[in-house]
Amino acid sequence: MTTLLDLKSSVLRQVQRSQSLRGRREPTPTPSSPLTHCPDPLPRRISEESVEFFERVNAILQKQENMLRAAQAEGQKGACTVPPPQEHVDQAFIPDRIRRTELDLLYEEAVYTVVNRVGVPSPEHVITDEELFAYLMKVFDMGEEEHDIILQKVQEAKRATFSLRVSVVKAKSLMAKDANGYSDPYCMLGILLGQSPRETEEKKERKFSFRKKKDKLEKRSSTKEVLPTACIQVTEVKAETLNPVWDEHFLFEIDDVHNDLLHLDIWDHDDDVSVAEACKKLNEVSGLRGMGRYFKQIAKSVRSNGSASSGSEDNADDFLGCINIPLNEIPIVGYDTWFKLEPRSSTSKVQGECHLILKLFTIQRDTALSKKDSNVSIHKKLLSQIVEYEHAHVKREPYNWNGHVCPPAWTVLTHHAVQTDLSPLQQAIIRWQCYSSHHRTQRVCYSLLLRLLRTIDAEWDPVAVRGDLVGVHSQSRGEN
Repeated sequence: MTTLLDLKSSVLRQVQRSQSLRGRREPTPTPSSPLTHCPDPLPRRISEESVEFFERVNAILQKQENMLRAAQAEGQKGACTVPPPQEHVDQAFIPDRIRRTELDLLYEEAVYTVVNRVGVPSPEHVITDEELFAYLMKVFDMGEEEHDIILQKVQEAKRATFSLRVSVVKAKSLMAKDANGYSDPYCMLGILLGQSPRETEEKKERKFSFRKKKDKLEKRSSTKEVLPTACIQVTEVKAETLNPVWDEHFLFEIDDVHNDLLHLDIWDHDDDVSVAEACKKLNEVSGLRGMGRYFKQIAKSVRSNGSASSGSEDNADDFLGCINIPLNEIPIVGYDTWFKLEPRSSTSKVQGECHLILKLFTIQRDTALSKKDSNVSIHKKLLSQIVEYEHAHVKREPYNWNGHVCPPAWTVLTHHAVQTDLSPLQQAIIRWQCYSSHHRTQRVCYSLLLRLLRTIDAEWDPVAVRGDLVGVHSQSRGEN
């Protein structure tokens, strides 16, 4: 920027000098002598100087672009070749040191996260409590006795309460059930309550459906079998399509995160009865007798002949497939994938896939810190503590650190972010805040800071950010 200003000033000085010389050379016209027209070479000179000016600017921009490419190549290598410049002493930043009592509360939060972790780990995650606790004790400088006291407190606290967020995105290649070569598909989904391992296998083989006939339901001996769903939700009906797009979101509170099962049916809607209204009433009914009545009502609403009592249950022409997903098989970070539709029995014929996004997170945590601080604030404190420890133990020049943490640290941070339902954008912003603040006292590789900013840019969603701001504003107004 300084170079550009110097160039601009140089051009202006040359223009002014030319005008001054021109004024001294040309005689001042008198009223008695008319002016004669003479070609002025000044515009041509200014044009030439402008061309030269922009050529020099272009050279500077080209040089900057080459420097940027070199920095990007250096960032891909993950290391800085030269140390960062030293800052003036007056620019030094001294962070506030966290007190021991606050560290103990943060340690309790970390231990609570480890004890209540769920989800299938990936290869880079640590799976044993002992290794995770040993790492956390080093990070927080915690002794064996202090650790045992806090661990016992966590084990005696209430277990974390989980919820499952389900996004039914779309389906493709469904079977045509109507005469026009299309279907009118919609989804019914709910949580099948916890089963023992043997019951779970039997449940998978039976391929439970929300839509089986009332007499079939009444023949079951177990109350858990008769009333299998904690909540049933339904999507909109998409008319005349084999590739429906729903993009609808549902939330289910989970009783047993280790044994419950998510079940989803896709059906072809064949009459004018509102299936959505019938399904919503399921959640208002208490008692076995009322539940059976509404199951019968739903069954009637989706059969072309309007009857639920004739023919075999698998001869119905409106079943398009189902999906069964045990909650204990969901990865730590959740699912975002296509699931193949399954038949209810060997006589059912189905085809196609359904795109679902699933995520487990906690809605209630029994820790002292979670009762007074926000999830964002807690995660930021936890990451800052880990970053400070990790940077102090790097086996290279401190300014050459690329910000990577060890597997135990990554495991704890991932579980805490997932359990507290932090979005990718929130996590990216927290990482930038922690690393940039740490950089003010302990230099890190500048390519790391650039990478963190690019992650924020990649995760930035204006619609989601606007919604978060509206929610924060509404909450602040309510508190006032």
